[in-house]
Amino acid sequence: MLTNLLIAFSVILALRIAIEDSIVKCILYSAVLSALVGVAFYTLNAPDLAITQISVNAVLLTLLFAYTLSKCGEYYEKGREKEKSKEAKDYGKK
Repeated sequence: MLTNLLIAFSVILALRIAIEDSIVKCILYSAVLSALVGVAFYTLNAPDLAITQISVNAVLLTLLFAYTLSKCGEYYEKGREKEKSKEAKDYGKK
């Protein structure tokens, strides 16, 4: 019974991830989804899969996604700074 409930919540959460606009929320929902699947594996008497699911998908991939998102934000900000300085130089030429 618990396994069916976990799988139902996992499907609902996966659909929520698919329609979510915010990348940060998608990353967090993905971590929760991985944890739910890990618990479902444990209830199905597969503790080795549960440990792997939670440690790799819920923790490591979430950290990797968050790190990548932070680096993309830094890259985006640097690009915007270059655009602003270029616009300021072009404005001074006019």
